[in-house]
Amino acid sequence: MGKASVNKSKPPTTHIAIKPNQVWSWDITYLPGYILEMHHKLYLIIDIYSRKIVGHEVWEDETAANAEVSIRKAVLS
Repeated sequence: MGKASVNKSKPPTTHIAIKPNQVWSWDITYLPGYILEMHHKLYLIIDIYSRKIVGHEVWEDETAANAEVSIRKAVLS
């Protein structure tokens, strides 16, 4: 029998920004709606350096197309 291979885990990638608009992060937060079991989705884009909100959109559903529109609007603004 051969030696068992050892999986070496690599350290997590770290993103560092030394000035505004170098690195953005985004998140989707569920907001309660007026109807039971209904949620709106807040797409929020934040500049890592300044911690300012650079874009936001509220959608009824969570899709890649909605994420693309939200990010595209933030970049163009």
